[in-house]
Amino acid sequence: MDIQSKQMTKEVEDWINEVISKPNKIFGNLPPCPYARKAWKDKKVKVTYDRVVSEQDYEKVNSGELDLIMIIQQGANIDELYEFKHYLENTLGKDFVVLEDHPELKEEVGGMNLNFGKPVLFVQNRHKLNEARKFLETTDYYKNFDEEYKNDILSN
Repeated sequence: MDIQSKQMTKEVEDWINEVISKPNKIFGNLPPCPYARKAWKDKKVKVTYDRVVSEQDYEKVNSGELDLIMIIQQGANIDELYEFKHYLENTLGKDFVVLEDHPELKEEVGGMNLNFGKPVLFVQNRHKLNEARKFLETTDYYKNFDEEYKNDILSN
């Protein structure tokens, strides 16, 4: 792994540990992403800085060997990120969810900014993500979500 890749991986790890994995009253005393720290610790997150992701990695997401592929698109504008997102959705099919995050997009709940800070796509197994969402709906997790933002997230 080159120096730039190591630095980016460190940024991902810091974001997971310092931002999205700390319990917060905004999310019903759960972390913004309740599953992120464990997935990272269990090495079930693949971080890549290239559009090329092996078919084997997508198969690992489908089988549960990986929980998430994080495709960082350094320097991509919003249109480029959406274009790549739609390409992946069409290529991967309905078993996967592709979520986007871009510094210019508002990713905020109750005044807390959740953005990673760089353009990124998150590829996850749809069934596993929906199971996690169903559980979170039985808690106060979504209580402070803006209705439009909540609907946008849950519609994927």
